Amino acid sequence: MPLGLDPAGKRSIGLWDDGELVAFADVLLGYPDPETAYIGLLIVHGAHQEKGLGRRLHDAILDRVRQETGASRIRLGIVERNADWAAPFWTALGYEPTGETKPYRYDKLESTVSMWERPTAS
Repeated sequence: MPLGLDPAGKRSIGLWDDGELVAFADVLLGYPDPETAYIGLLIVHGAHQEKGLGRRLHDAILDRVRQETGASRIRLGIVERNADWAAPFWTALGYEPTGETKPYRYDKLESTVSMWERPTAS
């Protein structure tokens, strides 16, 4: 959780198939400001990729954001190392790069993250 964000704003959203979790998203409502929701993670189990589950999960995220907040936009970051395969997916869902980049570090990986966003309205 980012410092200062109320933990009540965190949503974990999953898609299940016959008792198996096949896709998962971690979403922050009201981050980095009240007009924004932030997708921190969206992942689809490898054996279930290329079946439209990422899009279905994203649709569920948008529905939840629209129901629970007045957010006008939704943001996410694409780590440079993942950009070749992640950018086409997010572009197809209506996201565009903002031009903002930030340093990224996780364990021993050091990279940059590019911020992307789209309106919450269809």
